[in-house]
Amino acid sequence: MALTRATDKIIANADGNLNLSGIVTASLAPSGDLNVGNNIKLGTASGIITATSFSGDGSNLTSLPAGLGTALSSTQTSPLNKLYYTNEILSIGATVTVDHPATGTGAYTQYADIRLEEGADLIIEDGDDVIPDILGLGTDGGGLGAGGTGRIRVGSITNKNANGAPNFPNGLTGTAGTFSGAISAASGTITGNLGVGGVLTYEDVTNIDSVGVITARDGLRVTGIATFNDDTSISIADKIVHTGNVNTAIRFPSDNTITADIAGNEKLRINSSGQIIVGNNPTVSSGNIVHIEAPTSFNSGETIVNIEGNNATAAARLLLHNNNTGGSAHNEILGVDAGGQSTSSIRFYNTDQSNNYGEIAFGTRDNAGAPPTDRMRISKEGYVTKPSHPSFHARLINHTNATQNPLVYDNVLVNVGSHYKSSGSDAGKFVVPVAGTYFFFWEAIKNGSSGVTRIYLQKNGARTYSSMHLRLQEEGNYANGCMNVIMTLAVGDKIHTELAVGGVHASEYTHFGGYLIG
Repeated sequence: MALTRATDKIIANADGNLNLSGIVTASLAPSGDLNVGNNIKLGTASGIITATSFSGDGSNLTSLPAGLGTALSSTQTSPLNKLYYTNEILSIGATVTVDHPATGTGAYTQYADIRLEEGADLIIEDGDDVIPDILGLGTDGGGLGAGGTGRIRVGSITNKNANGAPNFPNGLTGTAGTFSGAISAASGTITGNLGVGGVLTYEDVTNIDSVGVITARDGLRVTGIATFNDDTSISIADKIVHTGNVNTAIRFPSDNTITADIAGNEKLRINSSGQIIVGNNPTVSSGNIVHIEAPTSFNSGETIVNIEGNNATAAARLLLHNNNTGGSAHNEILGVDAGGQSTSSIRFYNTDQSNNYGEIAFGTRDNAGAPPTDRMRISKEGYVTKPSHPSFHARLINHTNATQNPLVYDNVLVNVGSHYKSSGSDAGKFVVPVAGTYFFFWEAIKNGSSGVTRIYLQKNGARTYSSMHLRLQEEGNYANGCMNVIMTLAVGDKIHTELAVGGVHASEYTHFGGYLIG
């Protein structure tokens, strides 16, 4: 059928249809309306219609951008056309910038997972927010409208200008994380595990509050001052070492035992019994509370223990405190030989606890296996007694009217130490037990009226002190006299008297004695 052509419009034929099988090109747009009764069909293939606006609700439009979701069916009459789905992952392959209008509260998407591909950046402008999974449909739960279950997956996070750290004003929460750079935050809470592959450095930190256990696999290093309060504790498997010097350490070698190692060798130990052991002898007597043993490198005569006062008015003092209130109770300083035997002692006796009286006794041992015996004591009054101090006093009972050498005094009155011999091969002699200075005396009454009586003192059988003798004159039957001398003697020297001339009257009148001065 022929067409009628006009300058301003195309007129269809009488049946109301304009059928074009090819391409229609127009240089002028119609000044009025283009009325299409039913459909505009562009061949058999899909085409593009571009317009500044569309009229209607758009419910029948297909292949539109997803928006908040994509209908499960494109058939308008199907109920699935009114049900929507959303993809899980929004992949960003190139750098994009989020900068929503000032009127908006934030940019959001229904996607629960935003993934930045390699080389792509997601730039969030200042003041803008990106909210993934706005519908709360993520697989991690939450439910409709919950939001916050989405995630953004990136290789790194920086500030907007890519020259600094990002800011997390409301904190940073995660179930697991790995940080290779610096972390700076005003506060933070980690409910799971925190793994640090490098060095974790705290500067200007007031407190580290740990409710659970802190385990350090290769040491806990503190360069400042560490304070542990209340009932908190640090659990250490074996030792605490000095930085740069692993041979110096505080060790816990076994249960209930603490040691201190210097240069790789143990120098101090506190064992399970509470004993303190200084030196290289970890095994000591059970009766020792503190055991100090000098190392073999110490020279003879060196001071092992030195107690020194801090100034002129605070002198050093060693306090021995006895809680026994008995009259014979005492504190003791004890000397022990290499075999562990007590050889000497200084005892501090509580003679009267109610009046705080005290005495000091010095003891030595002369019998193997026996404890030291008191040899000198200073009483509370200041009296010095020496119960083992060598001394003797003897007298004649039988009359002696002829010369006798030595003169034997058969009645022994005092003989401390039994050093005067009244019988045997040394009868009448005092055998010196210890080198020192001695005092001797002898006295007699002459027996008989004729002649002179002389009594000499002898040392080792000789009249060493020949000028010092007792001479009784002839005038009278009972002439008497006394002589004394001080002598320096050696161990084993023998002292006796010799009746050289005349006779003496015995029966309590003739005496011989002596004692050690010092």
